[in-house]
Amino acid sequence: MRPERTLITLTCALLMQLFAVSALSAQPASDPEAEARAALDRFLIAFNSGDNELVRQQLHFPHVTHRANSIFVADQPADFTIPYEFNRESGWARSRWDNVATYLVSDEKVNLGVDFSRLNAVGEVIAVFTVLTLIYAAFGALSLHVFNRVKRVNALMMPVAEGMVQV
Repeated sequence: MRPERTLITLTCALLMQLFAVSALSAQPASDPEAEARAALDRFLIAFNSGDNELVRQQLHFPHVTHRANSIFVADQPADFTIPYEFNRESGWARSRWDNVATYLVSDEKVNLGVDFSRLNAVGEVIAVFTVLTLIYAAFGALSLHVFNRVKRVNALMMPVAEGMVQV
């Protein structure tokens, strides 16, 4: 190859590298809060599907949650099951987020306070819950852990005893 051609090739390669670095640095930095909220929304879509397998795909294992006045740890996906039949018998048709508050944001973890409602088939609120959701960046994916559920039901939304179901 002629020296001029080599110089042109090297210059083009260098310019492409510089443009690539510029393009990468122009990309917005990772937004842990936005990623955590997106993970939370994916979880709600999976939950409302009524399919335990889809829900398990949104969780990291071991998964820690609060159930029936105790802490429950599902070591593997098969250990985690949402009792959809019980939920439906109690009138549940779907759930929705009412409010999501951010308490902590770091590159490794986001803590969200989530108020959500359970709705019946005609869209009436049948129960309201508050949970603390911890979302970790683990193994290149977000993991979802749910703690500290407070259940409020009835017209006055007074606190009542915990149920056996989550979300």
